[in-house]
Amino acid sequence: MKRRRLISGAAVAGGLAALAACGRGSQDGSGATSQGDATAAPTGTGPAAPQSSMSDPTEVPSWRSVEDIPVVPDSPSRGLAPTTPSGEDTTVEGLTVTAPTGSVVKETTNSAGRPATKIEMPGADDGIPSMLVSRVSSFGRSLVEETYAQESLLDAESEKHSYVRRTQETWPGAEDAYVITWTGTLVKDDGSQQLLDALGFWIGDGPDSGWSLIATAPQGEMEGSPLWDTVFSARITG
Repeated sequence: MKRRRLISGAAVAGGLAALAACGRGSQDGSGATSQGDATAAPTGTGPAAPQSSMSDPTEVPSWRSVEDIPVVPDSPSRGLAPTTPSGEDTTVEGLTVTAPTGSVVKETTNSAGRPATKIEMPGADDGIPSMLVSRVSSFGRSLVEETYAQESLLDAESEKHSYVRRTQETWPGAEDAYVITWTGTLVKDDGSQQLLDALGFWIGDGPDSGWSLIATAPQGEMEGSPLWDTVFSARITG
């Protein structure tokens, strides 16, 4: 009963973060909202993307029914630790990340009209690889409930997203932290499709507040990349 209520609440608020990668498919890199959050990443039509290097098939299926998804993640922690890359710092309302020198930083708004900061990696093609960082004063629910809704909505659109995996992580200074990875397809303005890896990192600093960091990269080019290091350089500084 609780699961159905959470999913319904997210759908009323706009459905899944209309995952429109930070490329030509969505110039501001924003999407629809789920409760207080606004995330961004690949969307499109067509068959589910092939397995991502970020998802081990022994740990997560290509797709599963929403009814099978628990509120608390059933996938084990990835054991992620902060990275310390060199580069230039960008701070978004108390959260600082370090991006490679030469990255393009833009202040924008997401589709909900909330401020967001977009960081494009050096040499980005049509805005990919890149990430979107948003401060959320209230998700309208706990972080575990928020990320459960996000995971459920991703799996509900199995024709667009596959290999969805959500884990709870321990992060310095954070009250709670969750990571979701998945694969998707971006349909560009010219009709061509690009397979992408997507990563969402939610960091909580209160009962229902925190930040969301949503990153997209060409498939197979996320894990261990400068974009990956930028995402996980996140530290609470204010």
